[in-house]
Amino acid sequence: MGFSLLLLLGIGLHWSLKNRGPAAAASSLTATPLAASSRQSLSKSEKPHREGTSGPRTLRGKYCENAHGTTCSTQWPSRDPTGRVLADAAGEVLALRQLRDLIRIHPTWSTAQIEERLAEKLYTPARKKLIQNAFDWVIKHLSEEISSRPATLLSDGEKRQLMERLARIQLEMPPPASVYADAPDLLTKNTVYYERTSSGELRLRVGGAYLINATSWYNLIFTFGHEISHSIDPCEARQAGIVPTIYQNLTQCFVSMGWVDSRHAACEKGEQVSEVFADWVATELAAKALEESGRSYSASEKTQSAINFARDLCAQTSSPDYLKSFTHQLPQVRIGSIIGQSPSVRKVLGCARPVVRGYCNWNGDKERTP
Repeated sequence: MGFSLLLLLGIGLHWSLKNRGPAAAASSLTATPLAASSRQSLSKSEKPHREGTSGPRTLRGKYCENAHGTTCSTQWPSRDPTGRVLADAAGEVLALRQLRDLIRIHPTWSTAQIEERLAEKLYTPARKKLIQNAFDWVIKHLSEEISSRPATLLSDGEKRQLMERLARIQLEMPPPASVYADAPDLLTKNTVYYERTSSGELRLRVGGAYLINATSWYNLIFTFGHEISHSIDPCEARQAGIVPTIYQNLTQCFVSMGWVDSRHAACEKGEQVSEVFADWVATELAAKALEESGRSYSASEKTQSAINFARDLCAQTSSPDYLKSFTHQLPQVRIGSIIGQSPSVRKVLGCARPVVRGYCNWNGDKERTP
């Protein structure tokens, strides 16, 4: 795409955000609604419950009672002790402004020169270090989670295969800008995605706008946890010839929870298992990160950190993964049920009820309300 057109797009996007209001600014993603039967069953599972002794009028009490509503009503920017999360479009607007300024200041520069300088401005050493740290943290803790599973659920061979896939993932970030030569628009996009290339390489890429949007450690862990989990999700693992029994149990549990429509539980076009698995794993990792780093936090600070796991998912009704055909669930399910009803999240926050209506664990079982 030529930079003159990108400049116009940047100006147009800025005008659009100013004139369409915050709801329009939140996301440019399109909606792909779930089947009516799935949506109906999920709405039942999302009926708010009374939290009792956590204090329903405190931020923690509100979150424990209604994680989705509390998360998505939090004002922008959403801050926690480690950083912030901005609305999806905000980072892209800021990145496009930097691109526009470079074109204005250096009218004689080539496209390659503009891209290289933009990459240097967006992918600073400090930002890259934070991203690398989050990537390494997720790989380490997800590998430990796999290795700790009993042999009755994951054989030694299956553990080795899954951990080898995690170890193969390459984190790709500019500069040089040529790292994204096949996808130069990524420099100004708010996206993070995992992909398996046609040559079999596994890689994770980070859009330049995301580095502006998210500095919260907990958002980084959830986002990277989600994308990295795709390298070992049930359908990606099946493609690699890995079919652990535990994945069959998990899929059945996801269906029983109402997170996956039984008609979309098989690894074929339109399946929902991959995205639910990625959200479920990311939730457990983010809860572990909060437990690890938030010991000295107040109840409000812990809750704000949990909000930032997925504050940027509120506007995503059901959107395609970048360069993938899989669809995400509704935010009421992703935030309200998969995150908000996680026993790990509720334990670290100190919610009065550790389990609300049952929840899938690594054994493929459903934890029940005491």
